[in-house]
Amino acid sequence: MFPPSCYGNINQNEKEEGMKKQGIVGILLLAVCMILAFSPAMMAAETGKKGAQAQVTAGQMKVNINSADLDALCQIPGIGPKMAERIISYRKANGRFKRVEDLLNVKGIGEKKLARMKGFLAL
Repeated sequence: MFPPSCYGNINQNEKEEGMKKQGIVGILLLAVCMILAFSPAMMAAETGKKGAQAQVTAGQMKVNINSADLDALCQIPGIGPKMAERIISYRKANGRFKRVEDLLNVKGIGEKKLARMKGFLAL
């Protein structure tokens, strides 16, 4: 099976035990790799069940800026709690947004920031 120079003076039973241990270690490593590979997918699926609190990605889910609460607005990349509060305050003071570009009237939102957020916004 193996040349004697590989294992020296160990007997056949010891060789088989070593091979079994290697097999078990290999299976365990495979199981750990599968768990790590599928964990992000499972976490994303769980997050997706939470509706407005789910992390949004461009083209997948859009946040309605006329009805979103603070938590939903914070899911938009580039918007934190303070910016979300400004958007809600602006909306209360000025009414519904007629165009996404109306966000430019909110302090702290400029052309570049709006361009990065546009794929995540809906009216």
